[in-house]
Amino acid sequence: MIVGDFKMKDIDENEIDTILADDIDFEGIISFEKDLMIKGKVNGEIKASGNLFVDRKAEVKAKIEANVVTSKGRVVGDIYANKKVALYSTAVIQGNVSTPELEIESGAKINGHCKMRHDEPDSVIQPKQDKAVLDTSEKEPSSENQEKQANQNLQSQNHHSDDSNEYQNQFKTVNQYYQEKQMQKRENQSPFWHQNSDSNNGDKNNE
Repeated sequence: MIVGDFKMKDIDENEIDTILADDIDFEGIISFEKDLMIKGKVNGEIKASGNLFVDRKAEVKAKIEANVVTSKGRVVGDIYANKKVALYSTAVIQGNVSTPELEIESGAKINGHCKMRHDEPDSVIQPKQDKAVLDTSEKEPSSENQEKQANQNLQSQNHHSDDSNEYQNQFKTVNQYYQEKQMQKRENQSPFWHQNSDSNNGDKNNE
C-alpha cells in the first residue's frame, strides 16, 4: 500500500483502447479484455480481464472486477482487482476494496473495508488434475501391507503343511497295509505254521 503526498502519473487517453464518452449513460453488464475508460455513467456490473479507468466526472454504480482499477471519479460498489487499485485525490469509493496492491493519493476517500491480498505467483499455483495419475515410483510397503503379506504367507505355509501331513498319513497307511500283507505272506510260507496246521489236522482225525 502506498499512501501519501505524491502525484501519480496522469492517464494518457491515447493508450486506452476504448472510451465511453461523458454523454453515455449505460446500464447493464460490461465485459472487456483490453483497456477501457469510463467518462459517463454506468449502472450494473463490470467484469473484465483488462484494465479499467474511471475519469474524474464519471459516475459508476457497479460491482467491479478487473485487472487494474484506476479511478479519479466516484464509484459506488465493491472493487476486486487482480493486480492493483490506484486512487487519485479526487476519487471517492463507496464500497469494499480487495486488491494485492493499493496506491492512494492524499485526498482520496474509501468508505468501506479494504482487504490486501497476498496472491501467490502463477508459477506456484498447481493446476487441478481431472484424471487420476499413475504413480510408478517404488515405495516402501506400509506396515499394514507388510502385516497382510505376512498373514498370506502364514496361510500358504499352513496349507502346504496340511497337504504334507495328509500325504504322510496316506503314505503311512499304505506302508502299514504293505507290512501286514508281507507278514501274512511270511506266515503262510513259514514251516512252523504248516506244522501247527498239520498237527491240528491230525488231532481232528484222531478224534
